[in-house]
Amino acid sequence: MKKNLLALFSFSFLIRLIALNQSLWLDEAVTAKVVRTIPFFKIPVLFSPGDFHPPLYYLVLKLWTAIFGYSEIALRFPSVICSVLTGYIVYRIGCALKDRKMGFWAAALYLLNPLVVYYSQEARMYSMVTLFATCALWMFVILLKKSGKKVTPPLSLFILFSALSIWTFYGSIFFIATLIGLLFRSKKHRLGTLSLVGLGAAVLVVSPLLLRQLANSAQSVAGVMNWKSVLGPASVKNIALIFLKFAGGRISFEPKLLYYAVAGAWTIVTFGLMALGGLKQKSFLILFFAPLLIASLVSFVSPMMQYFRFLYLIPVMCLLIAPVLLHPPVLRKYPMVAYAKYAVLAGFLGFSCCYLLIPQFHREDWRTLTVVIPAKAAVYMILPSSDPVLYYDPELRPAELRTVAAVKNIQPEIYVIPYVTEVYGFDYKKALTVKGCVRVSQLSLRELVLERWRCGFLAKR
Repeated sequence: MKKNLLALFSFSFLIRLIALNQSLWLDEAVTAKVVRTIPFFKIPVLFSPGDFHPPLYYLVLKLWTAIFGYSEIALRFPSVICSVLTGYIVYRIGCALKDRKMGFWAAALYLLNPLVVYYSQEARMYSMVTLFATCALWMFVILLKKSGKKVTPPLSLFILFSALSIWTFYGSIFFIATLIGLLFRSKKHRLGTLSLVGLGAAVLVVSPLLLRQLANSAQSVAGVMNWKSVLGPASVKNIALIFLKFAGGRISFEPKLLYYAVAGAWTIVTFGLMALGGLKQKSFLILFFAPLLIASLVSFVSPMMQYFRFLYLIPVMCLLIAPVLLHPPVLRKYPMVAYAKYAVLAGFLGFSCCYLLIPQFHREDWRTLTVVIPAKAAVYMILPSSDPVLYYDPELRPAELRTVAAVKNIQPEIYVIPYVTEVYGFDYKKALTVKGCVRVSQLSLRELVLERWRCGFLAKR
């Protein structure tokens, strides 16, 4: 078992290095700008009030990049580490629930899950909060099995990891609150009460910042026409995507009908197995669905139903599936079913390899975009989305696209990056056409578009 475990973690670590240096996308570039330009102690003051997240992840990454630099690999490597460490914690939870075999398969399902692999390569806080939330889950499992004075160390760690998860990502509070509720459900009233006090203290620490962020975010949402759709309102589509992406990861392909057929069938298999596991592990089934239910209710006021915000639930999903694969209900009647666990693992790995090995499934290609723009060209875009451009070419100074109608002497030839214009509700084509501009070419670069326009007398030629 030790050799198998070592092979699993070595393989899982190595595949996370594939294409780790792919281009940063918008949110990662924002992360890079923060840790590169803002002093450590000023991040909570200068940046966090205008952000939607607590500052812990940025503070950790600030320390990391001070040593290892600001390359794509350096920025993403903490997420790689967090992801692999979470796999180990899942293994320990599986061992605590049953035995090493269950721990191994639960960890394997987690480490090769395609959505987990994708976000293990992203310079954002989601892998880190998953690590802290899973550590809290580990302490929760230990608390259920201990009594008396023996509960003091795991209780302290449970409160610590709960606080760290909330200080990394506010949305993890739904998970932590469910864990505390399950302590009360298990008649661990004293532990539940102490944990609730700890949770309250953790929220109290960040409450002044959170209140400012809520006020600022309300203004941001009001000022950006379609911002709520980006945040993820509670809708059938967004809820369905959570299950679809948990099973098949971030990849999508044409024709869409074929994609939904393949991904949908795989999702049915994955969550069918999870439902079977929930028959014997009802607490874990509650732990999976309760945070989704709470978040969906909150999303009617403050949208947050994007699937990646629930990455911390995938360890729970894997811990529900693993025992079903090891002891299938129909094993006695159909011995070949014993090999189903390898098929499920191969399915996860297959979706992961599609993402890792096929460049069309990688992130937005801002790096190439900045290369193809001619030197000293006039570039227009929505400036709040310009951080990726400035990361790859600090000399390139794009102008605000939304003010193009007010430009009196517009250049004869301009380049337009129409990124997020739909989110801001700005009809840039109409604004440029009114000024006598004509689009003469368009280049598509993996979720990005670069357009060349001619204006004035050149447009008429």
